[in-house]
Amino acid sequence: MVNALTVLGGLGVFLFGLRIFSSGLQMMAGNRLRGILAGLTRNRLTGVLTGFFVTCAVQSSSATTVLIVSFANAGLLTLVQAMGLVMGANIGTTVTALLAATVTNQAGMTIAFVHFLFNSSAAALFLPIPALRRLPLSCAHRLANAAARNRIWVLIYLGTVFVVIPLLGILIWKR
Repeated sequence: MVNALTVLGGLGVFLFGLRIFSSGLQMMAGNRLRGILAGLTRNRLTGVLTGFFVTCAVQSSSATTVLIVSFANAGLLTLVQAMGLVMGANIGTTVTALLAATVTNQAGMTIAFVHFLFNSSAAALFLPIPALRRLPLSCAHRLANAAARNRIWVLIYLGTVFVVIPLLGILIWKR
């Protein structure tokens, strides 16, 4: 019980910190920061490359994504700009796995390449084709609207993605 309360307390502090960070960004963001972000995300390719290199530099796609979410929340990035950055961050995080896999066996290297191919294929598929690019944005927008009205949708989404779908996959796979 104490561990659960610690996790919930930590999550609360994290979310509070994210809110304070976003508010601070909104207040201090000047035209210079807006210009820098606009230049780094002037097209989808530069957005993906920026997300990739930032994640490689900090070795954390989570840290990069928190920054991206904060910038978008502060109105410094559009959703399309943020999407390119996030996909770049997802590809960038595979560098760590590939580096770690160099000291493993063939199975470890195979999984690291699957991780890279999955993330880079998603970017190559979704970003260049407008209809496909709109699909995840549209779904995310609908989910965000539902979650803004009632936060229970976040828990329903997480439960579905991380519990229900994997269990269904296991049941189907066993057949």
